[in-house]
Amino acid sequence: MRLSLLLLLVACLMTVASAQNTASVIAGGNNNAATIDQSGDSANNALILQYGDDNVASQSQSAAPGFLPPVSFDTYVDQAGNGNTATQAQTQPFGGIFGVTIATASAVQSGDDNTATQNQSNTGCCGPGGASLSDLIVDQSGDRNTSSQSQEAEATGGATINLGEVYQFGDDNTASQVQQDAGTKSARIDQGGSFNTASQLQDSNFGSSVFSVTITQAGTMNTASQSQEQFVDGGVITASIDQSGSENTATQSQAGTDVFGANQTATLVQDGFMNTSFQTQDAGAHSSVASQIGDMNSFTITQSGALGHTDTLSQIGN
Repeated sequence: MRLSLLLLLVACLMTVASAQNTASVIAGGNNNAATIDQSGDSANNALILQYGDDNVASQSQSAAPGFLPPVSFDTYVDQAGNGNTATQAQTQPFGGIFGVTIATASAVQSGDDNTATQNQSNTGCCGPGGASLSDLIVDQSGDRNTSSQSQEAEATGGATINLGEVYQFGDDNTASQVQQDAGTKSARIDQGGSFNTASQLQDSNFGSSVFSVTITQAGTMNTASQSQEQFVDGGVITASIDQSGSENTATQSQAGTDVFGANQTATLVQDGFMNTSFQTQDAGAHSSVASQIGDMNSFTITQSGALGHTDTLSQIGN
C-alpha cells in the first residue's frame, strides 16, 4: 500500500513538473500592443511577432512557489518597423536546494528608434546543489535604437552563469548591460556605425566570481565604457575593447579588495586617428595591454594595490 501511494505521489509530481505554458501573438499594422504574463513551476514559452510602427510588446515570466526542478523560461520578440518597444522580464523568486532555473530572452528589432529592455532576476535560486543559467540577446538594425540588459542573481549557493549579448548595426545607437552578484558572468556588445555608445557594469558583493566584458565598435565618434567591481577576495575579471575608426573614446575600470583581490586583465585596441583611452585598475593583480594605431592618440593608465602590476603599451603613428 505504501509503495502504491509513493508511486502515485511520484506520478503527480511528474505531471506538475511537466506542466507547460505557451503563448503566441502575431500582429501586423501600427500602434498595436501585446502583453504576455506567465507564472508556472515548469516550462514557460512566449512569442510575439509584430510588423509595423509604434508597436509595444511586453513579456513577463515568473515561477510559482515550489521546489520542483527545473524551471524554464523562454521569451522571443521580433519587431519590424520604427518606434517599437519590447520589454522582457523573467523572475525566479523561489528555489529549492537542488532547484534549476534556465532562462532565455531574445529580442530582434529592425528599423529606427526602437527600444529593447530585458531583465532577469533569480533571487531565490539556488541552493548548494542548484544552478541558474540566464541568457539575454538583443539584435537591432537601424539608427537611434536603445538596448538595456540587467541580470541579477542573489543566491549564495549553487552555480550561476549569466550571459548578455547586444548586436547593433547603425548610427546613434545606445547599449547598456548590468550584471550583479556572484557567479560567472559574460557580457558582449557589438556595434557597427558612428556616434554609438556602449556601457557595461559587473559587480559582486559576495563569493568569488569570474567576470568577462567585451565591446567591439566599428565607426567614428563612438564611446565605450566598462566597469568591473569585485568586493570580496578571489575571482578573475577580464575586460576587452576593440575600436576601429577615428575620434573614439574608451574607458576601462577594474576595482577589487586591497589584500587578495581578483586577478584583473584589461585589453584595449584602437585603430584610427585622434582616439582616447583610459584604464584604471585598483587592488589585486593587474595586467594591462593597450595598442593604438594612428596619429594624435592618447592613452592614460592608473594602477594601485599591493600585488603585482604589468603594463604593456604600443603606439604606432605620430
